[in-house]
Amino acid sequence: MLDVFHSETTNDLAMDELRSRVRMDKYQKLIVISAKEQWSHLCLLAQAAGLNVLQQTVDALASQPYDEHLLIAVELAGQRLDRTNLQLLAQLQQQGGVFIYQADRQLVEEALCLRLGLRGVLFRDLPLDQLMLALRTLMSGQLAFSLEVLSHRLDELGINSADPVENQSAVCNAALTKQERRIIKLVAQGARNKEIALELHISAHTVKAHMAAIFRKTQVRNRVELLRLVQLPSGAQFTDLARLD
Repeated sequence: MLDVFHSETTNDLAMDELRSRVRMDKYQKLIVISAKEQWSHLCLLAQAAGLNVLQQTVDALASQPYDEHLLIAVELAGQRLDRTNLQLLAQLQQQGGVFIYQADRQLVEEALCLRLGLRGVLFRDLPLDQLMLALRTLMSGQLAFSLEVLSHRLDELGINSADPVENQSAVCNAALTKQERRIIKLVAQGARNKEIALELHISAHTVKAHMAAIFRKTQVRNRVELLRLVQLPSGAQFTDLARLD
């Protein structure tokens, strides 16, 4: 069972607050990646839950621009997070939010998926009612990870201790201003430009200018690469994790 769906203790309430900060907007469409013409079991479940769902191939989705309101489901039944799957997930993260389903607990490390910037992991032994709840949770913009993993990640990111930006040497040495560091923190929480502008009381145009400066100083090309730089230990690159297979 995913502990992320329980809120009975003070710690749970704190985690609920974290999850509400991770993303400030709901996803509007669920894309289930499949090369088959017949709808997958997940598509049928999503439709039964009243979600806006579509089944597409990787190539069909790749031809579309990035959509922050798009949530993408990738089946990982009986597979590890090997180099091929890591590259696929990185590619799909250029199109929208991504989570994996039908994962095997013995093959997929939940904490690694969170560090990779995935929205959640739905394991194959998840009961049907919890799976339906997980889909609704993900579409609402929340994360679908266990409380233990989320709590540990809080410590890693420094939300409970040190500044997460200070913990990353590559970012720390990039001569970032205080405002740029604030923006990076908000980006790491899932905030979009207009939401960052509201939070910091600046214009969206100014946020875009700051983002351009951040990309230049940290030598990344987009938000996905920036998140990997900030969230992975010591600024490790996504391809480095492919060696964990």
